[in-house]
This record gives sequence, C-alpha cells and structure tokens, in this order.
Amino acid sequence: MSNLIKNLAFTCIKFSRTNTTTSKTNFLLKRAYNSDLSGTADFTQIPIERIRNFSIIAHVDHGKSTLADRLLEFTGAITENTGQSQILDKLQVEKERGITVKAQSVSLLYNYRGEDFLLNLIDTPGHVDFSSEVSRSLSACQGVVLLVDANDGVQAQTVANFYLAFGKDLVIVPVINKIDLKNADPVRVTNQLQSLFDIEPREVLRISAKLGTGIEPVIQAIIDRIPPPKVNREAPLRALIFDSWYDKYRGALSLIYIQDGAVNVGDEIRTCYTKKTYAVRTLSLLRPQEVAAKKLVAGQIGLVGCNMRSSREAVIGDTIYNSANPVEPLEGFEPSRPMVFAGVYPMDQSQHTNLRSAIEKLTLNDSAVTVDIDSSPALGQGWRLGFLGLLHLEVFSQRLQQEYGAEPLLTAPSVTYKIRLKPTKQTLKSGQEIFVNNPALFPDPTQIEEGFEPMVNGTIITPDKYLGPIMSLCMERRGVQKNSTNIDNDRIMLQYELPLCEIIIDFHDSLKTISSGYASFDYEDIGYQSSNLLKLGILLNGVVVEELSSIVHVTKARTMGRRMVLKLKEIIPRQMIHIAVQAVSNGKILAREDIKAYRKDVTAKLYGGDVTRRMKLLAQQAADNSEGGVGKSGILRHVTKTVHVDSLLLISCVLVYHVDGQSRKQGLSLAERVQQLTDMSNKKAVLRLNGNKFREYIKAAPRSYSVIVMFTAMAAQRQCMVCRHASDEFTIVANSFRYSQGYSNKLFFAVVDFDEGSDVFQMLRLNTAPVFMHFPPKGKPKTADTMDISRIGFSAEAIAKWIAERTDIQIRVFRPPNYSGTLALVVLFALVAGFLYLRRNNLDFLYNKTMWGMGSLFFCFAMVSGQMWNHIRGPPFVHKGQNGQIMYVHGSSQGQFVVETYIVMVLNGAVVLGMILLTEAARGKGDPKKRKILAVLGLVLLSVFFSLLLSVFRTKTQGYPYR
Repeated sequence: MSNLIKNLAFTCIKFSRTNTTTSKTNFLLKRAYNSDLSGTADFTQIPIERIRNFSIIAHVDHGKSTLADRLLEFTGAITENTGQSQILDKLQVEKERGITVKAQSVSLLYNYRGEDFLLNLIDTPGHVDFSSEVSRSLSACQGVVLLVDANDGVQAQTVANFYLAFGKDLVIVPVINKIDLKNADPVRVTNQLQSLFDIEPREVLRISAKLGTGIEPVIQAIIDRIPPPKVNREAPLRALIFDSWYDKYRGALSLIYIQDGAVNVGDEIRTCYTKKTYAVRTLSLLRPQEVAAKKLVAGQIGLVGCNMRSSREAVIGDTIYNSANPVEPLEGFEPSRPMVFAGVYPMDQSQHTNLRSAIEKLTLNDSAVTVDIDSSPALGQGWRLGFLGLLHLEVFSQRLQQEYGAEPLLTAPSVTYKIRLKPTKQTLKSGQEIFVNNPALFPDPTQIEEGFEPMVNGTIITPDKYLGPIMSLCMERRGVQKNSTNIDNDRIMLQYELPLCEIIIDFHDSLKTISSGYASFDYEDIGYQSSNLLKLGILLNGVVVEELSSIVHVTKARTMGRRMVLKLKEIIPRQMIHIAVQAVSNGKILAREDIKAYRKDVTAKLYGGDVTRRMKLLAQQAADNSEGGVGKSGILRHVTKTVHVDSLLLISCVLVYHVDGQSRKQGLSLAERVQQLTDMSNKKAVLRLNGNKFREYIKAAPRSYSVIVMFTAMAAQRQCMVCRHASDEFTIVANSFRYSQGYSNKLFFAVVDFDEGSDVFQMLRLNTAPVFMHFPPKGKPKTADTMDISRIGFSAEAIAKWIAERTDIQIRVFRPPNYSGTLALVVLFALVAGFLYLRRNNLDFLYNKTMWGMGSLFFCFAMVSGQMWNHIRGPPFVHKGQNGQIMYVHGSSQGQFVVETYIVMVLNGAVVLGMILLTEAARGKGDPKKRKILAVLGLVLLSVFFSLLLSVFRTKTQGYPYR
C-alpha cells in the first residue's frame, strides 16, 4: 500500500508542474485512491467566490478539444499519457472527423493560492452549423477563452464567436494556440486581435496545447479575470436547461445551470414551459465521467435525471423550479431554426421500420432536427428532415449508419422559400403566405404573386492575393458585397449578402479550392428577400419525376436544366425503349437529351421483296416497344442508388455544382473533327468555344491533335484587365503559328469565355482567369499542362516557349508593328516647333532659369508620385516585414515596389541634372566650347533617362510581375 501511495504521489507531483502544490497533491491523492465512480461528490461547500463558469470558443481546428484535454490533465481530472485524445468528444463521428459536434461540460477542481476553485468548463463546436450550441453554452457562463491559431490567425467563425460572447457581456480571455508550429506568427495574430477586437497585446496568452506549454497561466487568467456567477443560494430554486440528451435506461437527462437556490435528490420540480412535475431521481457532476451528487447549489452546472420520457419534454431554454415555490422564468433561447431540408427514404421498403426506429432514437439526442412524414411514388414512404446546415445533415446520416446500421437514401438538400399567393377566396381564408421546402409542393406559377428566398450575411476572411477569384465566386453565386475591411497587410475581411440556396451545397469547398485552403467562411441568417423563383422539373418520356425537381432562380434555370439532363443521360442505363430526358419550366422545354433504345435487327431475315414489308416490321417493333412504358420507378431507384454511393446525397451531384456533364453527341469521326477545326482555324486563328463545342472538339476521344485553350473572362462586367492583355498576347502567338512555315493540323488555339462556357469552368474546377491549358492528343492534361503565369508571365514569347516544351512545336513570335509611339513623338515635336516658330521674335522665356527650375521640380514630383498607381499610401522607401522589422531586400511584390521607387528617383535625378546642364549652357556667358559640351551632355541625359522613365511606366500598365 505504501508503494502505491508513493507512485500516486509521484504521478500527481509530476502532473502539478509547480513547486507550490502541497494541498493540490493531497487532493489528487484522495481522488486517485477513491476513484470509484459509484461514490458521490459534494462541492456545495465551495463558496460562490471560488466558482468560475467558462467556455472555450474558436474556429474549426484551432485546438479547442486539445486545450480541454490539457486542462483535464493539469487539474487531475484524468491521468496524463492515457493514450486518449479528444476526451470530451464522445461520438464516433467526432473522433473520425476531428470536429466537435455536441457541446460537452466538465467540472474541474484547481488549487490556487491555497484555495480550491471549482471550474465548470464547456467545450463548444466550432462549425457555423452548430452555432446554436455555442449560444446555449454561453448562457451558463460568465467568461470565455477565445482560442486563435498562431498559424491561421483570426478566421470567420472566430469573429462570429467573439461578437456572440461580446453581445452577452462576457469576459474574454484571448489565447493564441499552436505557437510550436514552424510557421507560427503570434505577433501577427496579436495585431489582428488588436485591430479587429481592440484587445490589448499584453492580455493575450500564448500556449501550445499539444505540448502543454503555458497551460497554468491560462487557468490562472480564468480565475483572475472571469468573475464568479451572480447567484443567490438563499432564494427559491431557479435553474436553466441549456442542453439535454436521452439515456435508454433513465430517460431524458437535462444539463442545468442553477441560477438561484439549490436542488436535492427527492425534490419535486416543475418546468415553466411544459408545466409538468417531476421527482428528482439523480443528480450528478461531469468530471468528465458522471459522478453522483446529493445536492447542487447555485452557481454550479450539473446533470439532473427525473424520469422524463422524452427529450421533447426537456425543452432547451426552459426554467426548472421547486413545485412549491413558483418563480419568474429565466431568459431562454430563440429556438434553433432548420436551414436545410432533405428527404430520407429507406433503400428498400422492407427496411422502413428499422430506419424509422433509428431516426426516432437519434432525434431524441438531437433536438435541432425536425421530422415530417413524406412519401414518393418512386421511393415509397419516407420522411422530410430539417437540419441546421449541410454538415449537420452529413453528420446525422453518418450516425444513422454507424450507430444503428441503417442505409438511408437522401434527396438533394433544399431550403425553405416563402411564397406570397395572389388573393383569392381560398387564400384569403387559409393565408396568402406559404412556406415551401419541397419542390413537389411548389404552387402553380399562375397563383404566385411574389416569391422570397432566404438570405444570409456571409463573412469571408482571406489573404488578399485570393481576393479576385473569391469576389468572382461570390458574384457567380448572386452575392452582393456589403463591406470590406483590411485586417492587416496580408488579410482582408469581406461581407456579402448571399442566397442560402447558393452556399449550402459546395460554396465552402469551392472557397477552399480557390484559396488553397486559407480562406474561411461564416454566415448568419438575415431573413427573406424578394426573388424571381421557378420550379425546374424533369420529364422522362413526358412523365414528371417530382423527386428530381428543384426550385431555382430564373437566371440559372437553363444552365441547371442542361446539366441535369446531361448527368441523367450518363446515369440512366439504356433500356429496351427510347427514353427522352427533358428539363422543363413553366411549360417550356429548356434542355433535352435522348437515351437510345437497344434494338433488335428485325429486318435481318429479309433478303428481298417490296419495301412495304420492311416498313411493316419496323412499325410493329416500334408499337411493341411503346407498350413497355417508361419504367420510372426502376430507373429512378437506379439513379438514387448510383448517386448515393458517390456522395450520400441523392442528386446533389445532379444539381449543377458537382456535375461533370459530358457531351454525348455522336456521329463526328476523327477526320471530320480535324477537318472542321482546320476550316475554322483558317478563318480565325483563335477558335471561340462554348460548353458544347468544348466537349465535342476537345474532350471527345480519340484525338490526333493538341489544343491550347485560354480560359478567360472578357465581359465588361467582369472588369478583368489582365484577361484582355493576356488575350492580345495569346492572339499574337496563334497568328504567328498560323502564318509560319510549320503550320499544320497538329495544333489548334481556342478560347473559352466564362460567360459563354461556365459549365466548362466548373467541369475543370477553374475559379480564376486567365488560365492557359494544353490538351494533349492522348490522355488527360497533367499538372505541367497548365501554364504557371504567376512565375513566367503570359507574354507571347513565354507562351510560345511553354508550347514548345509541351508539344515540341517551335513558334517564332511575330509582333505587328506599332507606330503609335513614333507618331506621338512626331506630333509632339511638331507642336513644339510650331510654338517656337510663332514666338520666334520673343524667345527670352527660354532663358528664364526660374521657369526651368520649377518645371524640373514639378516633373520630378509628378514622376515619383506615379508610384501611387500601385501603392496608394505613397512610395514605399522601405519594406516592413510581418514582424514589423525593416527589410531592404525582399522577394515579394512589396520588395519590387521599394526597388522601383529608388530606380525612379535615380532616373528623375538624372533628368533634372540634364535640365540644369541645358540651363547653364543657355546662360550665354563663358567659353562657347564648354557651353556646347554642357548642352550636348544635358540633352543626352534628358532624352535617354526620360525615355527610360517612359518605358518603366509603360511596363507598369501591364501589371506585375514585370517582363
């Protein structure tokens, strides 16, 4: 026994990491020796002044759960080196995905300055879909730990969580995590916190939760900065339910924060909302395992079990009080509102009972999910479920599979639209406004007066070098920019109003793709906005398939319809009958694809005779096939199973965003394609392609030719000046090849504009322009087949060199002559000569040194101020790095600004020197030979260096990097 106590003491002393921990070590010894969970815990003697309730809030993957693990270890709640991580993340889906889905609470004891403090910690989710969990958790706290990644810095959800805590008037303890990373920059992150939230740098703590560095100062800051709860233990019982879950043995368990009074086992309690009375069966604390308690007092957070039969009875935000002492209810929460809806059906109707049981059990632990019964002619009986977001939907589906072994089919997610109907006798009785989240229930267009779609206020934080592509993505999704704020020299925060339906599918994935994973996104609901909505239906041989219908904006109806029918043509297998796949809206066919039938050659036995016999056999075959029907149920179930395996969503890939639609046009042989491309190339060196032509001539196989394609955005509303200049250089290369001796049909040049072939951009996952790609004769383009214009530029010579590397075709660039500069100089000299001729009798002004001096100074300042074209704050004479130190040589574009400033200053100085020499030569005094030398030297300096200045600023108009 003595050896055991010694080992436990050594472990606890190692855990404490401090020399002044005698009382703490004794407490840990007591806890370690009496670790039986059947025991009880009594923390009622801890005064209110030594209780701290706090949460950890942060963006996704900033280390909340890791910090919670270190706090548990440091306070002795768990032993060190247990081999477990994410102790508070108890769901399998949380451990697999590395995210927190459900907020978890734990009570910790810490001895500080000889006194035991009770620390009630709540670990919250970081994803925007679970922001309601964060809001509920903060209601039971008096302060928060704001955790920020030292590498990524402030992200979108960091901003949202900060203002959520700030709005509740909570004390905020800023902590920078992951300072052990190689690329960590705590100074930059500290400056971001100061510029965005006015947090003083001295208040920011720096830790490494992974290594356990700096954990003790965090606990001390929690005790010193966060105030104790404002409660009254002498008043009648008032407790707030801020979370609940279901236990199959004890019913619904409620996690409560006791505001006033106390609760004991055996007390009779009542809820303000449901007015039901319960007897308290069990009380417990989470440490993090459940430890029984006989009494909970004001200021504590605990778990109460009172035989509630369903978690629906434990209403989140409800107030619990003693049935003998009615009280005023506490301020509750706004109930969470589902944002995304999807239909859930069993793979087979024989599995309906099992799936229904799984959904009922899972919704007991997830009160945010709404359930309505739904049915489908093709998929049978099912349910229409509402979720907080797309991640919530995916987590729910994964839990159905992992925890209950169910195999659900999920239809495409949709949002709730508000429809205002035209006034009629029926609508005046039932109401003119209806809410629709199922396309099958969308009313007839003749009955609609106005449609409304849900809008969100999206916040994007990104490095400024990705600003252009991200703004293009937001405009493509019908976003309207509301605000733009510079966080520091490298990062910017954008705020957009976006339709919810445009961001629920793959907006986050697209944003991460175009920003190389550096951008973050968060949104909040801002209500409904008037919109021109319509229902896009899918017809199979003229029969409407409601399961494939969707509600879209009028501007995207044709594009979505085209892509859906292309994808369905790819998915649906050929039948013994002909199938026509059509996209229709308001009675108008927007797109059509045909799936040819398998045909038996019924005329094979004919060896002659009249043609009418052949026609009879063909007519009979057509009549037999028409009696077979469409077979919609079987076809649709095949479609659902095929797409379900790929993405767990019934037709989310059918809905435009993840579509890789390929052209199915047949009939053009390789020789015909080459001939058509040659004919078009002879007329115009650069072929202009849309989506259909791109699939027909470039994606179609086989090919015996290479194609160089420039993906651009030349429309005026895109405001892409670089695209226009790149197009000019690309055209020069194409014309040079066309008129060269090596011209052949082995290489073609083409251009795809975003406004004419946006489906091609989505097919290739391109989110920026311009992009140059090489499509080889065989196989798919490789990484090297995309030209790196950020490294080598996009001049005609650079493009020709890159083409030679990819195709072995040498192109000598011929630029058309440009006489504009010569003409401008001729006109300038003519004007000057004309002016001097008119003033030939009075040329004294040429000898006015004051005029020449003022002109020189004005010219010098004007040319230096030209730097403001690229740096609005004025010419940068030095460059400051991320840490604030001065750097005279730097590899970024900022360093190029600095070097260019000095170059321009030297050139201006040479020009001014030339003007001074010319002025001295014009004085008319001194040796004529010396004056002549000064005049010639001044003229040379003026002309040469002024020409260099003009070339510098001419190159500046082409953008960076310089060629």
